[in-house]
Amino acid sequence: MQDFRKSVLAMIAIVSLSVSASSVVTAAEADAPTRPGTRSAPAKPLRESGLEARIRDLHDKLHITDSQTTDWNVIAQIMRDNSEAMRKVITERHEKADTLTAVDDLNLYRKAAEVHLENVTRLSTAFAKLYNTMSDEQKKVADAVLRHPRPGADAHRAGMPPATAR
Repeated sequence: MQDFRKSVLAMIAIVSLSVSASSVVTAAEADAPTRPGTRSAPAKPLRESGLEARIRDLHDKLHITDSQTTDWNVIAQIMRDNSEAMRKVITERHEKADTLTAVDDLNLYRKAAEVHLENVTRLSTAFAKLYNTMSDEQKKVADAVLRHPRPGADAHRAGMPPATAR
């Protein structure tokens, strides 16, 4: 019975990654300008525009002060670097989708999970440094903004339970 559960969980994980990766890349390709006979532009421009909006939104909501700008700029760059690292994994999976074996697909899922863990580790370390310089009011806002998923984030579709279920 446990082997069956593990198999089901593995399949759910594979499907979640596939759906997430495909939807990001497909959405980017649908919005990217194309010329007849050429491949569509990579996902990067669409993702970066959304990412830059998210960085600006967080900066504004957190009321980053002049003295916090250096720490904030580090966080913003980490967010950009993290997005690029994940984009590479998603692009690799998308480009190989037609030839992936089940083992290849699982290995790419593992790679995505590892990249995600590295990304979160870098971001949380940098954010802790900024958080320690924040006023009590800024911390309250940060706690509220980062505790609740933003609209459209759809973390639960990527295999994460809703925040209320954690």
